[in-house]
Amino acid sequence: MPKENIVRFYRIGFGLLVIVAIIGQFFYKHPANLTQFINFFSYFTILSNIFAASVFLLLGFGVKTIFGIKVENLRLPAVVYMAITGIVVLVLLEKYAGLGLTLPWVSDILHRLMPVVLFADWLINPPKKKIADKAGFWLLLFPWAFAAYTLWRGPIVNWYPYPFLDPADVNGYFGVFVYVLGISLGTFVFSEIIIFLGNALRKRGLKS
Repeated sequence: MPKENIVRFYRIGFGLLVIVAIIGQFFYKHPANLTQFINFFSYFTILSNIFAASVFLLLGFGVKTIFGIKVENLRLPAVVYMAITGIVVLVLLEKYAGLGLTLPWVSDILHRLMPVVLFADWLINPPKKKIADKAGFWLLLFPWAFAAYTLWRGPIVNWYPYPFLDPADVNGYFGVFVYVLGISLGTFVFSEIIIFLGNALRKRGLKS
């Protein structure tokens, strides 16, 4: 089987796996009202996995552009945001059992498996075009928007998806700022590493 077909097959497979996991968790949690429904989709984990699965499925089914955006260009943010998901859970949230994702197999898929799959896919199939070295700056916009949304909505519904975004758990908004700053710096550094690897592997592929 040609490599291109293998890549399309596993992208579709993993994309569907994420959808099954999220649907399974949604019905397990069974949100009883609109607030709980919105809470479910207010986890970075859920949003990043939906995005990554969408990119995989679009690529797997051969979709080149969507809303005027090249799907290939969405791979970088998908890889980076899934890396944030995996690393933050491993470093900051491992001691908090469940975190709203109370099905162990769902947590394993969304927090552990998919970050590795996205990273491996990036290495196996490096970007087709050179990525600007400072593209990592743009990748900070979504995490910042997520933090801003959480801090705006949190006091209204008295709910935060993660302890480090709850001022009451981290000694006020300064504590939240410190966590967000640390995650932002880590995101930028990891983004630059991902970009460097993608460009290096792409160049090597062109020479071979």
